[in-house]
Amino acid sequence: MNLQKKIFTSYSIIIISIIIFSFLIFYGYTYKNIEENAIKHLISINQLNKDQLDTLFRDMDKMALQIIANPSIQEVFKDAKRDSSPEDYFTHSYENRLQTIATLTSINGPNIFAHRISIYNDRGDFISTGVLPDSQVYIHNQMQKNQYREWYAHMLSLDGKRHLSPPTIDPWNRQRQKILFSLSRELRDVNFSYGIVEIQLPYDVIANIFEDYEDDGRKHYLLTPSSQMAYPYEQNTTNYSVHMDYYMKQVPNGQTEGFYNTTNPVTGVKEVVAFSTSSISQWLLFSVQPMDTLLAPIQYMGLILLIIGCALIIAALALISIITNHLTSPLKQLRTSINDISFKNLSIEMDENYYNNELQLLNESFNKMLQRLEKSMDEVVELKTSEMRSHILALQSQMNPHFLYNTLAVINAAAIEEDYCKISKMCSKLSNILRYTSAFDDDTVTLEDEYRNAVNYMTLMKDRFEDQLEYSFAIDPSLNQIPIPKLVLQPLLENCFSHGFRNKRPPWHVYINIGVKKNRWYITVEDNGCGFDEDKLKIIQDELNAFYNHPKNSLTQLSIGGLALLNTLIRLQFYYKNDMIFKVETEKHEGTKITIGGPLHEHKSVNR
Repeated sequence: MNLQKKIFTSYSIIIISIIIFSFLIFYGYTYKNIEENAIKHLISINQLNKDQLDTLFRDMDKMALQIIANPSIQEVFKDAKRDSSPEDYFTHSYENRLQTIATLTSINGPNIFAHRISIYNDRGDFISTGVLPDSQVYIHNQMQKNQYREWYAHMLSLDGKRHLSPPTIDPWNRQRQKILFSLSRELRDVNFSYGIVEIQLPYDVIANIFEDYEDDGRKHYLLTPSSQMAYPYEQNTTNYSVHMDYYMKQVPNGQTEGFYNTTNPVTGVKEVVAFSTSSISQWLLFSVQPMDTLLAPIQYMGLILLIIGCALIIAALALISIITNHLTSPLKQLRTSINDISFKNLSIEMDENYYNNELQLLNESFNKMLQRLEKSMDEVVELKTSEMRSHILALQSQMNPHFLYNTLAVINAAAIEEDYCKISKMCSKLSNILRYTSAFDDDTVTLEDEYRNAVNYMTLMKDRFEDQLEYSFAIDPSLNQIPIPKLVLQPLLENCFSHGFRNKRPPWHVYINIGVKKNRWYITVEDNGCGFDEDKLKIIQDELNAFYNHPKNSLTQLSIGGLALLNTLIRLQFYYKNDMIFKVETEKHEGTKITIGGPLHEHKSVNR
């Protein structure tokens, strides 16, 4: 890493750290404030809904008390209590019936606050105003049920206190199936009880209070002191029983309002729950909102901060880059001058605009050093040049001349036919092969590189022999990055043409399969040539044995440019020892199948 990059990296790390640290502090502070405000907002919604419910219940209770305190209604129901007739009092006391209905209608007001106002007693006398009830027979039957009698006795036990009933299907009208909730009080004087006053309102009145505030995933639940669901109304409350039991258990003992964080026992979603208790009905109201929607503004703010932070970092990096470039420009000039040093120019020239005392001293030191090294450099350059030439010539001399000559002959013929596109492709593939075989920086490659070189070779062979040759490749893609010795596949392909097809009439077929089996890679080359005879196989095996017994005498065959089959086998033995795979399957005049391979683990490269 050069000096400019070091300075740039150091200052960048410092500036980026300061920006990130500052934004984290700001985000943490803002996160806390937004979270507190969001929870306060949820609590305020809960309190607002509770206050609206209390106002509604007070209005209902006020209407019930107004009815109870009405003298005419009291006199009518006192008279009904003294009536000895087994029938409904209001069926034969028509004048009192009209008077009572008129009074109830007047109390209900022109806006018709109540859905229905009913007054009834334990004798079966029933009168109402508002939405008409069912038939007299149906009402009489309802009053005879044990459920009604138990409820009536419960009302008497309250000693005149109000009673709120949760939403239920209208008990006085079986046809409309209207969902109503009601407030009831006992009609009585100091000594006697004369009946029950019931104010009924539609369930929609409660629903409208909550539905206006059910957004962003927010939900409201209203429970009676007996844990009966009042909102939302469900005939089957099984779906809510687990939620409600869990929410109620989380409420601290003796606390009538507040909030807490919890995890929904059914969905597993983190939630914030605000709760409060109605002072009128003692009903418990829960306002529940998922944490992710409650804190959505924080997520949006975090995104904005991230964008601003990234913009600041980019701007800071640009500024640091400009500053470091200006500071290191003299050093770059010095480096450029040093790179321009040659035998003809053994001095350093600097732009006067960049001169300062330190660089001038450094320039003089370099010039003195160059003068002292001039003679030794001449010798080193000459030695390196000779060495490079020798190595390149050695590699070039090891290439198969027949392949080059035949390829050039095909290129010449193609040029005569003016097939320029074909010439370009052939030259490109030939260039790739020459570059691949002549590279001496390392003696290992990936299976993918070896495969591509083999494809180039077979394509050129196809251009040469045209319809006389057919070939195919099959490779397992998972083996692409497996390291193997360089140039182990091309010699097998060359063997097909130099030996297998020498005395074999076309068409010729070559099949190449690259795969893995039992944690070993393998390459199989199969042709339909004339096959190996026993003598040729024995010669190859004897040469391999000679290398096993006297490896130093065979090291000269290990250069990458040597493309003989024996060379390939020796190098495989050198890399993999006894783990090498080598198998020849041949039948005379029927073709040859050669398989080579080795273990999948990486091997160490051999330095020449």
